[in-house]
Amino acid sequence: MDNQQIIDLCKLFYTEKTSESISFINTVADFVLENKDIVVNEDLRPLVAPLYNLWTINALPEILNGRLFISEAFINSMLTQVSANSSVLKSIDVNCYDSGNVDFMVSHQMGRFLIKGEIVECSHNNQKSILVFCINNKQVLSDGSISKIFSQLTMNVINKALDNMLNKSLPNGIKFIYGADVVTVDFKDFIARSILKKYKLFERCLADWVVIEKALVVDGGIELRLKF
Repeated sequence: MDNQQIIDLCKLFYTEKTSESISFINTVADFVLENKDIVVNEDLRPLVAPLYNLWTINALPEILNGRLFISEAFINSMLTQVSANSSVLKSIDVNCYDSGNVDFMVSHQMGRFLIKGEIVECSHNNQKSILVFCINNKQVLSDGSISKIFSQLTMNVINKALDNMLNKSLPNGIKFIYGADVVTVDFKDFIARSILKKYKLFERCLADWVVIEKALVVDGGIELRLKF
């Protein structure tokens, strides 16, 4: 039996025995989470909990139909790790709305910013892995003594602060490019270095199994449109 026959058999089993398939996969997911130190390679273990959290808020039929919902809570948990590694960034809190807008509440050592914008591109394939975010509005929300400082600053100074925050390459390979109120996050090198390229399933590396075509901002999170 070759790889395609195995995949076709899995599809047939899911089609004919949908409830049993979902129950089986959920049981496997629970088992892997509880026993990740035993059944998962050490370099893959950090992915188990985030992937499990994504799985629990998505239904298998939706995923198979190419829709994956990423909640605000999941996004904020990832951003908490970013701010924890920054000497000037205290926190970032994301809110998503049905209007397609995304709000970022940024707590910086210089004060608090509210950044509003929208996702104009989100794609992952064998040529690129990028997220492009367009900033539509920026506000300074600092109070007390900080507000007195900001009252004397121009938006150019705020833009410079954003430029310092958003123009950088992280050690893990993620690149941030900022200019003219457009933020581009390039994940290509990050994916190339990651275990998603190292490990294969049916002779295809994990990173190449899924294509992200676009991201839609909805109330409470972001819905990715996928192609397998």
